[in-house]
Amino acid sequence: MPYSQFYVKTNTVGDGSVNVSSGWYWASTLLTFKATPAPGWGFAGWQGSGTPLPLGNSGYWQNPWGRNINYNEPVSVHIGYFSSGGNPFTTVVIGNISETAVFYPGFEITATQGGSVSYSWSGGSGVVQPGQSVVLYVPVGTAITLQATPNSGYTFAGYRSSTYYGYSGPYSGSSNPATIYVTQPTTASSR
Repeated sequence: MPYSQFYVKTNTVGDGSVNVSSGWYWASTLLTFKATPAPGWGFAGWQGSGTPLPLGNSGYWQNPWGRNINYNEPVSVHIGYFSSGGNPFTTVVIGNISETAVFYPGFEITATQGGSVSYSWSGGSGVVQPGQSVVLYVPVGTAITLQATPNSGYTFAGYRSSTYYGYSGPYSGSSNPATIYVTQPTTASSR
């Protein structure tokens, strides 16, 4: 049987890169995909589509291009495409593949020594203790509500917010609680 080539397409959502370039690859080629987030962004997962592999009763797939794949081996090799959070991952080209690396912006919340900051959003909630920080990686457009609780002898003066790149941030003010919509990597500090 003659060798075939299949098209592998890679994309990103958010700010980051993928090490595998879009293009034509020979059937049976092993590709290792690795997503790398830009500063201030986090890797959220893969969204993929392609040709899934039908398995026979033997636990092996004998392809017409000569590569045998043993499904009983403890190796993380995916056949055709992959949709999950694994990074990096390896797949075997057996048909056209499309893989999109999804990146979320980071939202860093810092509580000053004067008190704690509670946060809540659709994915969860928590408390940042005085003098500490936490970074949340959330989908673009996520609303996060902050509630500062000053320690005894302190008063809450407001939040200072900025992007990682020094532009004016999405919020600055003294409302407590305050809701901030994350559209890019952002910081928020109680003061």
